Amino acid sequence: MADQPTHLPPSELGTKEYWETFYARTLSHLTTKTPETDHPANPEPQDPSNEDTDPDSDADDDSDPGTSWFSEYNAPEKVLDFLTDDEFPLAPANTLPSSPSTKWNGKVLDDQPKVLDLGTGNGSQLALLRKKGGYRGEMVGVDYSRQSVELARALQRGRGHSAYRSDSDSEEEDEDEDGAEAQTEGGTQIRFEEYDILNPVPQDTLDWFPRANGGFDIVLDKGTFDAISLSEEMVAEKRVCERYPGVVVGLVREGGFLVVTSCNWTEEEIVRWFVDGTKGELKVWGRVEYPRFRFGGKEGQGVCTVCFQRS
Repeated sequence: MADQPTHLPPSELGTKEYWETFYARTLSHLTTKTPETDHPANPEPQDPSNEDTDPDSDADDDSDPGTSWFSEYNAPEKVLDFLTDDEFPLAPANTLPSSPSTKWNGKVLDDQPKVLDLGTGNGSQLALLRKKGGYRGEMVGVDYSRQSVELARALQRGRGHSAYRSDSDSEEEDEDEDGAEAQTEGGTQIRFEEYDILNPVPQDTLDWFPRANGGFDIVLDKGTFDAISLSEEMVAEKRVCERYPGVVVGLVREGGFLVVTSCNWTEEEIVRWFVDGTKGELKVWGRVEYPRFRFGGKEGQGVCTVCFQRS
């Protein structure tokens, strides 16, 4: 087995305190929104390669409130295109009742794909998949930051995501037995819950985990592994990022997919982390193409997205 890639230097972007402050500031902007404002003032998208990033900085732009570090690469839309392409087995074109085939992995689908967004942030990726992607199954966004969860719920409740801005349809609002807010948009509910993936509670205590399904059909990571890679926290003399792939794979059902987007690691490094880190339980299924650049005689790209399938 190949050695794991060299660790990244620790950064404040790998701390819970940083993200709690970041999302608390965004929530503050959201609550001061005036009726005449089309959307609240938004924090400047954060770039983890910039150590001087200020979580208190903000700008009035067209991005979703609380969006961080991937907007400039158009990564959310490219992941959307990848997951809605007919070649992806669980794309709506292949799974909705009106699709030509409702079979996957030799089984007839009795429900729409269940999607989990790890480190959901403001929840914009799920809004995009629901509204523009046509995904109709259960969706859950989790984050270890309580402020993030509150922001995601507020934006979903108020239709504050850019995915909704050109649409005037009404949206239903639900509340489950525990009082957790959920939103529907042409499908089953979208939930946002507080959850620390590296210090998880037993799955049988989570009412949002699809135990009968064996896990989620699609699990998304848009920068979460990046942030964890910047944490200096150690467990059993190892950086916490080394534990992450093995924990994540337990959230994916057999035959399901994990989609990892990173701007801190190369595609080759991401593959090594997640294939070696799960002892081959994850295999590369596909990848998202981004514009490439040449510098110093070498070719590269600023961000990568790799889709793994669990065996």
